[in-house]
Amino acid sequence: MRSGPVTIGFLLAAMLAGCSGNDSNGGTGGSGGAGGSGGAGGSGGGSTVDCDGVRVLELDGTASPAVLEGTLDNADNWPGGSCAPETSFGNDVVVHFTAGEAGFYNFTTAGSSIDTILYALRDCKDGFSELACNNDRGSVKQSQISFNLAAGEEVFVVVDSVGVRNAEAFTLTASRIEASAPVIEEFAAFFNANVGTSGVRFSGKAPDAPLVGFTLQAYDRSGNAFWSKPFGGRFDEAPIFTVTQDGEDFTVEGSFFFGEQAPPVGKIEMTVIDEHDLESEVAGANTGNPLPIERGVRCDPNLALNVCGPDDACVMRGDATEYTCSIATAPTLGTASAYVNREEGIWGVIIEGTDPESDTAFVRVLPKNASGASLSVGSTGRTAMPLHQIGHDGTSFRGVMVSAARFDGPCLGPAQQSYNTCVQGCQTQACANACYDAAIQQLLGCYDEKFAEMTTVEVEAMDATGRVSSVMTLTLTDSPAVEAGGVCDPYGAIGICPEGMICWSDDAFQAETCQDDGPACPAEYGAIDLAQYADGTNKWTYAGDNAESDPHGSFTCGGGGPSDVFEFTAPTAGRYNMATSSLGPDVDSLIAVRAFCQLPAYELACNDDTALSDTASRVSLLLEAGQTVYVFVDSFDGVASGSYTLTVTGP
Repeated sequence: MRSGPVTIGFLLAAMLAGCSGNDSNGGTGGSGGAGGSGGAGGSGGGSTVDCDGVRVLELDGTASPAVLEGTLDNADNWPGGSCAPETSFGNDVVVHFTAGEAGFYNFTTAGSSIDTILYALRDCKDGFSELACNNDRGSVKQSQISFNLAAGEEVFVVVDSVGVRNAEAFTLTASRIEASAPVIEEFAAFFNANVGTSGVRFSGKAPDAPLVGFTLQAYDRSGNAFWSKPFGGRFDEAPIFTVTQDGEDFTVEGSFFFGEQAPPVGKIEMTVIDEHDLESEVAGANTGNPLPIERGVRCDPNLALNVCGPDDACVMRGDATEYTCSIATAPTLGTASAYVNREEGIWGVIIEGTDPESDTAFVRVLPKNASGASLSVGSTGRTAMPLHQIGHDGTSFRGVMVSAARFDGPCLGPAQQSYNTCVQGCQTQACANACYDAAIQQLLGCYDEKFAEMTTVEVEAMDATGRVSSVMTLTLTDSPAVEAGGVCDPYGAIGICPEGMICWSDDAFQAETCQDDGPACPAEYGAIDLAQYADGTNKWTYAGDNAESDPHGSFTCGGGGPSDVFEFTAPTAGRYNMATSSLGPDVDSLIAVRAFCQLPAYELACNDDTALSDTASRVSLLLEAGQTVYVFVDSFDGVASGSYTLTVTGP
């Protein structure tokens, strides 16, 4: 994932899927019809309307509110509306409703105990006649749709479900309400040409219902629209926006990044949509420069809405809960050393120095050969590399970087060109695959060649705000073999431990050292003992949900979101299979196994999907009798978490 501003190029796919998979986009605008007198409808009876022979319930449209207490059919008769998740299946039923008066009608399954999907059709025999569709209202698993109806107009409301396979009870309430669309009164748009981020700040009134969604369109400086039509989404699914509502008054702020290939943004237009699906008129403005602000003032970390002074940065430090402009000082690099393990194809750097703000987080590196030619790790110049270990003690810092042989600067371009030339002559996928394999081999061969040439490296310490120290040029020395207690890293770049020893430290500021034993799993990991979930002989089963679990870092195949941690001790030697199944809607699981729960370097296995079309996960590994490992159930992107079943089977 991109660090820094949220990329709308990435967010678009998720939001568009969210719009087609969760909620209808847009609304009817204008005022809804007048509310009628209250009254409760009874249970829905059978209908004489024919919907290709399936059961049809009736809801009395002469009363408002009209309430139907019904049950789903014991079958999945309807294919699902446009907002139904692709992986969702559930029983359903259709309800026939005739509007008693002209007006704006709201339909909701609030009060139902099941997870519902609600959509409306003008013709129950025509799936393309959909009026509206809604899955969840934010975190609420019940559904709500709204639209205008003329007096006597008929509509077919399908009450669908997520994962329900029984004739479960539900509640459907139809109300004729008086509602006005929200109004955007003031609108400002911004574009920061230095970093390519854009932003909006606008305010207005939503007199009858809270805001839930939006549409957005952007234009370049010549007035050309970015997309053929505006895209839309829900505010509760869009981290790029902050919505503040006080009664009918609202304020919306958002900042985002349209992608590396996007042209400079000249204008932004938006609408907002309330809970009744009423949509405001379009509001927009030409973009201006971000506003300069002073130290101590709340700021936009994406640098779109405002910018701090030259000696400050927009940061959130310590126990702060919001970003503010704060002083930012570049780190000072005191000492550094560089090592290379040519046998393993890795190299590393140790940096030490001082940093008044204690936020040193990266090291920028530029390897060179004996002739002084650059061997850039990235596309060009010095590359910011994450630190395997970084610790601060007051204003002092110590960091360790470890890297495999990778030199995209001199290697990636020629390999890409070879692939492009090769694939032009291909007529089959097999030919294209062969071109790709050849290009990869060329790339890896170039990496090895440049790794052998590497003799020096320029390094700079870099803090979280992007400020860098002065440059220090280091000569690479061979990675030393060290004894017990010697300085090391788990990969053998800055120090190689004796066979069987574990390299670790429980203090990020102190050097990792070779030790006989690894660390115990910290209590805060909440490791679940799988021995308590034996399911017969050599089988262990746990049904869980990691949606609200704590994150425990990422793995070689993805992850980084909420994850559950399991401790498993093999009772006998042999091969053990660990797999997820029975995944909840939209869950894309990931399984990773570590020898020590808090040491990513000691990962033993990792798998995202068992197949391209299967989001379940499976790993298999050999364990010794009495060997303890830690199994993590995460999600591929750190977001698609939820219910799952973990099964471990042994020999």
